Amino acid sequence: MNAIRTATSKDVPAIVEVTNRAYLAEAACIDGARTDSSDIAAKMRAGDFLLLADAEGALTGSVYAASVRGRGYLGLLAVSPAAQGQGLARVLIHAAEDWCRARQCRYLDLTVINVRHELFPFYRHFGFAPRESVPFPRPDVMKVQLHLVKFTKALYPPEQL
Repeated sequence: MNAIRTATSKDVPAIVEVTNRAYLAEAACIDGARTDSSDIAAKMRAGDFLLLADAEGALTGSVYAASVRGRGYLGLLAVSPAAQGQGLARVLIHAAEDWCRARQCRYLDLTVINVRHELFPFYRHFGFAPRESVPFPRPDVMKVQLHLVKFTKALYPPEQL
């Protein structure tokens, strides 16, 4: 497996593909694809996508990292379904944490759609704790009532915060 690298504009189609495949579990509650090229390009202007590729160079996973008002944000964590269960999400989460620490972020936030209950213990395993609920940003694509659960984790021990 290749090391983590930062995406460029040439990677947008591959990021869209791996993200949409990884987020198929949301098809029952969200209408349409999870993301598209314009969404990924807009996020790239505000932060970075960190990528993992297999030995042949095919994208196996990606994660979005941004610094928002001094806090880190992790989003669109995606691992190709064929590569899931191999610890790649852990590698990507740690890369996003390091990216945020390099920008002096003390906390890292993420959001999870409320109906993705299986993700709550997954993120708790990495030290994230649910903090609050926020409205779903795209009510026009909701098939069911949705909101986001905001999770947060400290990136440093308490005495260093």
